[in-house]
Formats: sequence, structure tokens, C-alpha cells
Amino acid sequence: MSNSVLGTLAKDAAQQHLVPLKAMLPEYRADVLASAQVQQVYAGQRLFEQDIFDGKHVYLLRGGVELQFSSGLMLKVLHSDFAAQYPLANVQPRACRGLAASDCVVLRIDSDALDQALACSQVLQYAEHDLEQRFAQSPLPDWMRTVLHSALFRQVPAVNVEQILRAMTEVKVRAGDNIVVQGDAGDSCYFIRQGRAAISRATAGQVNFAANIAPGDCFAEEVLLNDCVHSASVTMLEDGIVLRLGREAFRQLQEYPSINQWDYPKFVRAQAESDFGETTCLIDVRTREEYLQGHIPTAVSLPLSQLHQVVTYFDVAKRYLFCCDTGRRSQAATHLLASGFQVAMLAGGINDEAWRPIISTSQARCFIDGRVQFIDNTIAP
Repeated sequence: MSNSVLGTLAKDAAQQHLVPLKAMLPEYRADVLASAQVQQVYAGQRLFEQDIFDGKHVYLLRGGVELQFSSGLMLKVLHSDFAAQYPLANVQPRACRGLAASDCVVLRIDSDALDQALACSQVLQYAEHDLEQRFAQSPLPDWMRTVLHSALFRQVPAVNVEQILRAMTEVKVRAGDNIVVQGDAGDSCYFIRQGRAAISRATAGQVNFAANIAPGDCFAEEVLLNDCVHSASVTMLEDGIVLRLGREAFRQLQEYPSINQWDYPKFVRAQAESDFGETTCLIDVRTREEYLQGHIPTAVSLPLSQLHQVVTYFDVAKRYLFCCDTGRRSQAATHLLASGFQVAMLAGGINDEAWRPIISTSQARCFIDGRVQFIDNTIAP
């Protein structure tokens, strides 16, 4: 297969059925795939070894793979199987060897990059719903949605995505105003909320028009990322409003806030309390499909992007603990609700070795209409 065909195969699979890629916003999924590897592997070649930490999610896109365990157990996975929606033998260190049972195509994704993008994507979905309620507008205005989806903010930790608009200062401008001037030192980038502007660049003493920009568009972001002078001038073509984001505000957005965490011993002690079930609710904020593959038995499934749908049912008198695979999404959920509820996250995420012995596929439950109900743990909706 050509590289373009392989790339299309990976893109289509990620969008349609790969877990958790299919749950991500398109731009975050595209970012992850841009740095992923799509490989043709021939029958008999090894995909991965047992007992290794390789930091990769490995998906089977075509063909078949044999998973070989040291106990002698062998499992075969075909690309058409339900199991191929999930990364192969993903708990690390890997519990088995992966061997190509036929010529096949696999997708390798850096696990940390995937987790970061997934957390940001789901927090952004939460933030959009929150803003719709706050501004009593559904859907969000195009300019606001464009700002939130800017590539600049993919460098902001998931826990801070909701703070983006609050970090900006609104500035009224008039037609003819020079917002930035090429060659000047800058300490801010800008987003257009209202009006249009023109970008121009001077080369060898001649000013050349570069582009028009409209509501939602960002300019001068290079001064935040690279601490440099402005590479172009931006002039308003009509009266309008711009949002200014200063370097210090952007730096604060990039910092991780302090989050209340529970380690495994503290969680075990709390579970031993006779009233734990009445006073505490453990919430798994991964996607439903991830949850059904293995979770803490007392945890209830509530994907981070759907948190806004249930939070109105939460009780301020109860404790809410959040968990996920690595801690990023549970950290974000804890931060989002810290101002109104007693919240904490399980430290390290349930992929951490400390939590692994209690992971199970039993007692699958989720929030339905604000109430906790058991669900079929054999079918991922």
C-alpha cells in the first residue's frame, strides 16, 4: 500500500471505530494521527515483546495478530473483530508478545500524546456546553468556537482549557488602527471577536498584502511561543473588538493547578468505612468503551465530555472521586468541579501498578437520567 492509502486507512479507522480516538474532536484526532506511524507488518514479524514498556498504543487496521502469553495461551485478533477497536495488549508492561499471523497493517500512537490530546478534547467539549449555558446561546457563536479550537490552545493543559476566554482582555478598536506593527517587540497575541482586519508584510521597503482575517481568527501568536518581534502588521479594516492574551496570562494557562489527590492506601482505608457508599461516589471519566474494558468495581462511568449533563444532580454534601487511566482526565474533572463540590482524583491513574490488582469488568454502572444504573458490560455502546 502507498503511504497515502495507509494514511487514509488510519484516518478512517480512527474516526469510525478506534477507541478512544473516535471520541475526540476532529482537530485533536488529526494532531495525534499526524505524529503516528502506520506500518505494514509481514506474517511472522513481531509487533511487540512481552514485559516491555514501549509507551505506544498499537491498533490492528488490517490482517491478523496472534497474542502469545508465557502461560502458553494464544489469542488471535482479526481486524474485523470487536477487539480490534481497542489497542492490542495495552497494559504495560505488556502481558504478552504480539506476532503477525498474516500480512497486516498496524497503527502506532504515542500513548502520552494520545492521552494529552484526549483530555484536552473532552474538556473542550465540556467547556463548550458550559459556555452555552452561561451565555444562553446554543450553539456557541462562531467566533467563540473558533477561538476555543485554536491550535495555540492545544499547548494548554486540559485542566485549564475552560479558563481560556476568562484570561483574555476585550479591546475596542476602530478602522485604521494598527493592532500590531511588523518588527515591534510584542508580549500579546490577539483574536478578532468583531470586525475584519488585514495582515501585511514589508519586504525590501515594499508593503505587501498577505491576508484578511475575520472573527475568531488569531494573530501574533508567535510572540507568545517564541518570544520574538512581530513578523507582520495587522490593521483593522472596520470598527470592531479584539481579545488580547498577554504572555503572562498565557504562561499561567500552561501551568498545572494544585489538585487534591488520593493515593491507593487512602482510597482503601476510605472504602473500609461503613458509610463509604453513602458519602462518596467514585466516577470513571474515560469513555464508556474504555470503562467496559476494565475499571474499579465501585466506579460509575461518566465520560468527561458528558459531565455537564449530570453535575446538576450532584450533592454538595457528598465526596466525588474521579479516576481515569493516567490521571489527566480525572485531574481535569476534579479541577472543573473544585469550586462547588468536595472532589479529589485517584493519583497516578488506574493504569498505575498500585491500582491494577483491583481492576475488573464486573459491576458496570453508569449515570442515566441522573441516577446510577447497571449496564450490560459485554457491549460497548
